[in-house]
Formats: sequence, C-alpha cells, structure tokens
Amino acid sequence: MVVGCNTKSSSKDTAMRFTSISALILFFSSLLLGCRSDRSKKAYDSTTPVCGNNLFVETFTIFGVGAFGGDRVSEYLTDSTHFRMYIGTFDNAHGGYSYQCYDDSIKISKVVDDTAAHRIVSSVRIYSISELRKSNEFD
Repeated sequence: MVVGCNTKSSSKDTAMRFTSISALILFFSSLLLGCRSDRSKKAYDSTTPVCGNNLFVETFTIFGVGAFGGDRVSEYLTDSTHFRMYIGTFDNAHGGYSYQCYDDSIKISKVVDDTAAHRIVSSVRIYSISELRKSNEFD
C-alpha cells in the first residue's frame, strides 16, 4: 500500500496565508516608518543662506521617497555659532517654509499647497535675530 501526501491546498487556505503575510508586511512597514524622528539630523541635505545676516537654513532629509513623491524634510535656522533652532518638518512636494528679514527680525512662514495647487500661508512666526543669538540654544 502506497501512502501519499495531499499536496493540494484549498483556495481558502491560500487566501488566508496571503492575508496573514500581507498584514505582517503592513505592520512591520508602519513600525519602520512611524519610528522616524522629525528632528533627526542623520541625512544632511543642504545649507542655504537667508537674509544676508549670516543666517542659514540647514535642511535634513527625514524620509526620502524618491520617484514616488516628495521627501519629508526638516529645517533648522542657524548662525552656526550662537544658535540652531528647529523650524519644522514638511513634505517638500506639498509645501515648505519661506524666510523674510526686517532689520533685526526674521519672519518665518509655513507655506502649503491647497487643493487647487495654489500656495497658501498656514502659519507665521516672527523672531528677534539678536535674541536668538543671545540664547545660545542648539536644537
């Protein structure tokens, strides 16, 4: 008597296995993406001068999407010797920050794209440059 194995699996078993594997992949992917710090300075991108007052904006990539969309980046305002201040994080395909200087003040505006592909200002902050330099705080 020959004993054989039943190698046929039902479509129900296959669907359950696929669903379980898909759920595990989704779970571990969300863990990896969710554990990124918006203040990470591991992936330096660029330094851009602003206002001509020896002020610079340092940009760091938090999560690079590549060809699939915009990157998630964070920006810091600094004079490189007295302070570095975290400005914020944004998706560079849908917004960013703009900087304007007036004498001893800097105006930082968060700009986002609305549904009609127009840019709107969602928030504005104004800082005293001399007070920032006195603070000696580095984020």
